[in-house]
Amino acid sequence: MQSARIATRSLAPLLRPYPSRRPHRHALKLLRPYIRFFSSQIIPAAANSLHIPRNAAHKVCTPSDAVSLISSNDTVCVSGFVGQGSPDLLLKALSDRYERECQEALQHGRVLNGDDTGDSKVIGDLTLLFGGGPGDWKTRGLNYLARVPPPGSEDNERLRPLIKRTIGGHYGQTPMLGNLATSNQIEAWTLPMGSISRMIRAQATHSPGHITTIGMGTYVDPTPGVGCGGAANQRALESPFHKELVTKISLGFGPEKEQEMEYLLYKALPIQVAIIRATTADSSGNLSFEHESLLCDQRIIATAARNSGGVVLAQVERLAALRSLPSRSVGVPGAMVDCVCVVDEEDRDYFHPMSFTSKYNPVLTGEVKSPCCDNIPKLSLNERKVIARRASFALKPGKVVNLGIGLPEGVAQVAGEEGSLPYITL
Repeated sequence: MQSARIATRSLAPLLRPYPSRRPHRHALKLLRPYIRFFSSQIIPAAANSLHIPRNAAHKVCTPSDAVSLISSNDTVCVSGFVGQGSPDLLLKALSDRYERECQEALQHGRVLNGDDTGDSKVIGDLTLLFGGGPGDWKTRGLNYLARVPPPGSEDNERLRPLIKRTIGGHYGQTPMLGNLATSNQIEAWTLPMGSISRMIRAQATHSPGHITTIGMGTYVDPTPGVGCGGAANQRALESPFHKELVTKISLGFGPEKEQEMEYLLYKALPIQVAIIRATTADSSGNLSFEHESLLCDQRIIATAARNSGGVVLAQVERLAALRSLPSRSVGVPGAMVDCVCVVDEEDRDYFHPMSFTSKYNPVLTGEVKSPCCDNIPKLSLNERKVIARRASFALKPGKVVNLGIGLPEGVAQVAGEEGSLPYITL
């Protein structure tokens, strides 16, 4: 399938309409035999053998055409963070494709391909790679992908779950994926969110992985008796993939490399499909993010997919004229994007809100500044506030502080109550 994607990209400029330009007559005469050969031999052969969707030849296409480029056993990396920036339209399209193919296979009794090779006709066994796990705590976001064969198909071994394994940093907003993991229906790993981001970056730079001391001595440490390599269930522990994902290595230092230090190597994974989200795109695939509350590694996810020979699917809320986006506002260049799916205006509030709790908040994009902090509700005097206030003693003027989720959120509220927010960066 990798060669199919490479061929798709190389043929896309030929299948895509060009701007009206009159080439030099001599050059056209020289190129005419090659054009005739490509038109009569290469393109039809590729269309028949690779099953290139017609609309996928153009970057602006429907969600169903975009997700048709995904194959079984692909590694799919999705952008988004907790409740922010989920590419729901594409995730829903992938979920609908799985359910449709399952129903068709059961109704017609056709689960095998026409060549009877034993491969399932229904897409499945995907590896899902994500950081913050975008979801609405119920059924949206990555919860769309928590799909298993429908009831009544238990005897059909060819029907597999849509997801085979998940590698993520946070499952709090994706309870449906979490249920598949805790019930041991899929392989699941929980790794540090920053390390996952660095794993993706490593793939984008053709590096073997991310080398760090983060995770040593914790559950991520693969050393027997110390940790479990990040495995979240028994199925992950028994998977052959488990021994490759996180490994411990030793590196020597000094003139004679007489000093050795131990590190964890988080393996860089080839990414066949990147599903990302932006605000605006032009027909060349250039993406900008002016209405997004967060930049969730979209560029490095796209780069990693391209460097893996994969495809990049982008969801946007609006389309701009060709080459009309200011170059400095482009977050992901069009050369990295294969498909652009525009959300219909009537569906934007559901499939493309800023977050699952807010349609759009200009404060989160920096468009406007909140008038004051007086409206922030004060914490009640309880254990949570005592811990947060004790932690706030470490805040010093001019410092940059990284706050996590949960109890650390109370530190920001205490800082607001005591008027120290203008002097620190949270």
